[in-house]
Amino acid sequence: KFIAALSVLAAETEKDKSFYNSMLPYYDRVYVTHVDAVDPEAEVFFPDLNKAGFKITAETSVQEEGEYKFRMVTYER
Repeated sequence: KFIAALSVLAAETEKDKSFYNSMLPYYDRVYVTHVDAVDPEAEVFFPDLNKAGFKITAETSVQEEGEYKFRMVTYER
């Protein structure tokens, strides 16, 4: 199985979304940086890992870098 390390707010295109969804069955663990930001033009989003059978196993507290707040989360199944 693969481990995914992803720092994404949203997938850029439908092709990105399709790629991420197609790879989910191969991941046991995924590292994601959740950024508290809104892109009003975003149309495609990263898959919901909870619905894909993952559970949060580790999570940092909310951190700030400039104007952005973020947290790092580890998902496993």
